[in-house]
Amino acid sequence: MADALTDEWKPRLHWRITWADDPKKQDYTARADKQSRETIARIYHMISAPDPDRWFWACYDPTASGTVRGTARDAAKIVEDLHFGRQTTAGA
Repeated sequence: MADALTDEWKPRLHWRITWADDPKKQDYTARADKQSRETIARIYHMISAPDPDRWFWACYDPTASGTVRGTARDAAKIVEDLHFGRQTTAGA
């Protein structure tokens, strides 16, 4: 995911690959920091979706979920905006 996060927006949550053996690296979870055990959010590429550019996102605090056409970065930004109380549009 580090490749997808290169412009001025910087993630505030600690994002990591959900499944260590995921060769495509298309599934991530977020925690407040490296030591936290609480998962705050998840994003993953919807491989079986008709739209190959669609990412699923879920934010657990506040509870919200949806999809966004774009990149892992786009999905992560939506989650972080929700988590940190910012307003955002999920885009379709």
